[in-house]
Amino acid sequence: VIADERARSASSSLGFGVTECITGRPALLTHFASADQLLTAVLASATIPRSAHPFDVLFGQRPKYPAGHGIILPLTCEWDRGALAAQPLSHGDVPAYWHHARSFVDGGLSAAVPCVPLPLAKRVLTVSPISGPRGRVDGEQPQFHLCPADHSWRLPFVTGNVAGLRCFVSRANVHAAQHAVGASPRVLREWYTRGQEDAGTLTRAHTRADDAFESGSSRGSQLR
Repeated sequence: VIADERARSASSSLGFGVTECITGRPALLTHFASADQLLTAVLASATIPRSAHPFDVLFGQRPKYPAGHGIILPLTCEWDRGALAAQPLSHGDVPAYWHHARSFVDGGLSAAVPCVPLPLAKRVLTVSPISGPRGRVDGEQPQFHLCPADHSWRLPFVTGNVAGLRCFVSRANVHAAQHAVGASPRVLREWYTRGQEDAGTLTRAHTRADDAFESGSSRGSQLR
């Protein structure tokens, strides 16, 4: 059981990536007025709408879903209190709550990696079950990417952004995609164990938190 005070104290330090149903906008929920609101944000971040299709995450377009397929949360839960939310739509019917709340679903549908605004991005550690370039990622914000070591056969190039991630076109990733829907408890346990091993490799290679972000990309590439 989470107390309301604990939920409020988690604001700004704990965030959940979600997708706004009607617009497909990626959003970040970081403000929680109560434990119920925090748990609702967790539910929204893991909700797959009935109308979702696997291709929704492949073509770099914002997927849109009926508002009734998502979880409703107030705009005040967003990191900027909804300042960047779109204005009322000029076409079609909009929900009665549009001016103060929105319907959200799984953030991975619009961005595999939550979009962390620069004011909040002191250090960003991203974790993915899909293999790709590992280690420090150069960009506007300090970021370190942790993903499985991949020694399987793969094409000799790295994809562009696929739902916000760069990944390998490899046999291991094809298998991962196959397990993404309907995996057995045994397979899920294997993936969990692999994640533990990769995290252990990271912590052994970087004994201080600053090491992972201050060292160059070459050091991150030493993770095998």
